[in-house]
Amino acid sequence: MIGAMIAKQKISSAYNALNNRDFEAFLAAWRDDCTFIYPGDLPVSGKIEGKPAIEKWFKNFFDQFPKLKYTLKNVCVDNVFDFMGINTVAAHWDSEYTNKDGKKFQNSGVTVIKIKFGKAEFVKDYYFDTGDNFRAAWGVTETESAETVVEENIPDTPTDDTSKLTGNTGTLVFHSSGCKYSKSKKCTAIFNTRDEAIQEGYKPCGTCKP
Repeated sequence: MIGAMIAKQKISSAYNALNNRDFEAFLAAWRDDCTFIYPGDLPVSGKIEGKPAIEKWFKNFFDQFPKLKYTLKNVCVDNVFDFMGINTVAAHWDSEYTNKDGKKFQNSGVTVIKIKFGKAEFVKDYYFDTGDNFRAAWGVTETESAETVVEENIPDTPTDDTSKLTGNTGTLVFHSSGCKYSKSKKCTAIFNTRDEAIQEGYKPCGTCKP
């Protein structure tokens, strides 16, 4: 049916762009108000909202994995009669990738994509392996993973020091200089103002509330 053909063509094109590292073509498939959810308990895991933040996330993804290949195994379409570009698709894939340390990994998973007027509005990845192999691919230790979970669940305790804002390039969260999480080795982005950090796709820390 036409709905299935349209959806499968768009998904195939998106994964081809990903494999070819055609960043511009890949991002063209996303809506400006899109949401992306990445699994696991890594600093890069969680919900990423808005195209600028998603663009920054995938730049980090490409930097982490200089070589990658996704092989589509199957694509399931919710509405095979759709011709307006509004649909939900599940893509089953296998992946092979080499991280920036030269280590090779494999994984499999399913990505659920909600399409609105021909572009991705909501994307959620499900990896079959989110354990040690998954963490090792990102170069993350179990300690770093645990710290991320703690950061997400700590009570709100504002601090007054906002003289300098630092952004965690993994979590895309920015902190005031007095925040204990600003000491993370991944807090390498420096911002002069809150607006500057937000424009770069970062979210304010729920603890220090910069």
